[in-house]
Amino acid sequence: MGQSAIGTLIFIETDGRFATGSHDIGPSQQDLVRLMRKYGAVTAACLSGGSNCTMYAHGKILNHLQIDDEL
Repeated sequence: MGQSAIGTLIFIETDGRFATGSHDIGPSQQDLVRLMRKYGAVTAACLSGGSNCTMYAHGKILNHLQIDDEL
């Protein structure tokens, strides 16, 4: 979660686990810093570092939890 200089809130949810292979652990903290800067954030905080995030917007779930594959 971040905020732009004019106060716009920025939410980024990443799902990088296993994107390029079984040893992929997702984005690094530096990757997240670059993403936040790309989208104009001047302040930011990481709310979760796990694979349990869900992005929900406009009445829809926008991602598939990795843990669902393990059940």
